[in-house]
Amino acid sequence: VLLVHAEEDRTTPPEHALMLRDALAKNGNPPEWMMVPHGGLGFYAIKNRIAFYKMVEDFLARHLAP
Repeated sequence: VLLVHAEEDRTTPPEHALMLRDALAKNGNPPEWMMVPHGGLGFYAIKNRIAFYKMVEDFLARHLAP
């Protein structure tokens, strides 16, 4: 599981993502995790988008590669 959340998201509070992350880890399935700093719903800052897409690319390369 790749779990990405924005620090300032007010639609879905970050606490929900933290609880999900902790529950997955507690049950032996820790997610790959990214909390986007200073971001709200959607990643509008270029540096946040680049970091997100890099993380997705790395995740997919590890899990879809033959």
